[in-house]
Amino acid sequence: LWRKIEIEGKKLPGYGVATYRLHLEIDRPESQLSLEIKSDLMSYNLWVNDNFIHSSGHVSTNKDSCNYENSTSVIPVTLYPETSIIIQASVFAHKNGGIVYPVKLGLHSRLDTQKHKRIAFEFLLIGCMLLFSLISFVLATFNRDLKELIYFGLFCFFSAIHVAVYVENSISEFLPTLPWQFTQIIYPSSIEPVFLWLMISIIIHLFPNEMWKSAAMLLKYYCIGYFFFIIFSPISFIYSFYWILYPPLFLSTAIFVFIVLITAVKNKRFGAKIILFSTVFAFICALHDILDFVLYDTFILSGLILTPLGTLVYISGFAILI
Repeated sequence: LWRKIEIEGKKLPGYGVATYRLHLEIDRPESQLSLEIKSDLMSYNLWVNDNFIHSSGHVSTNKDSCNYENSTSVIPVTLYPETSIIIQASVFAHKNGGIVYPVKLGLHSRLDTQKHKRIAFEFLLIGCMLLFSLISFVLATFNRDLKELIYFGLFCFFSAIHVAVYVENSISEFLPTLPWQFTQIIYPSSIEPVFLWLMISIIIHLFPNEMWKSAAMLLKYYCIGYFFFIIFSPISFIYSFYWILYPPLFLSTAIFVFIVLITAVKNKRFGAKIILFSTVFAFICALHDILDFVLYDTFILSGLILTPLGTLVYISGFAILI
């Protein structure tokens, strides 16, 4: 990340364009290797020995003409006894400045297999979430008084969409021409207040006697305001001030939900312990990803994305309850 590099005592800004160059010397030519590059809110061009190999998005010195792809590419390369690898990257959507995730060099078969295993796991998560969503909507038609089933179904549905565009952008496997602006709308800032709003709504209807109505309504209005603020703000502004805008909403919602659930456990409400455990696990995973974004390359678990796992555990806990 170039934002930590100092020139004449001044750190480089997070936005801009930079060129990475790696010179390799090996004993013999290798033709079965590949580079794995994750383009997370970054566009890049790749050259090997001055030969253009691959690109992701559109590299530009102007943020208005720069666009991005959230995808992981496995790019076959041939290495000679002396090889020069050049990556030209442009970043205008976040303040980290540079290639966020490590570039991997390894056997093509291994990297490609690992990528497809991750995508297969994502599709498994998406399938489970959509199944839970469908079951909830069907049950809600027979139990119209149980509004938490509707909110839970919506939570599962939006979770499936989120997973499809978040980690490996598996939706691009079926819709490769999908405009990048669409994936950025729900990656991940605008969908998060929707999750929190639905989570608050679920808790309100599950444990109405334990919740604080005024606090719940205030948090729901906060979620709605934050959602529309994100929708109508430039991407570069969103990800630059993400660590200021979102954590207060996240922490206040977590405190509210935990107080309600702990009170429900003390009052021996049915299913409160299961929901408390799954909710704590989901919030810990989400907190990890927030810290990873804010404190990248200083956080001990940097690079791991745990929100989909936390979401699945939360959904599973609620599914066990119903």
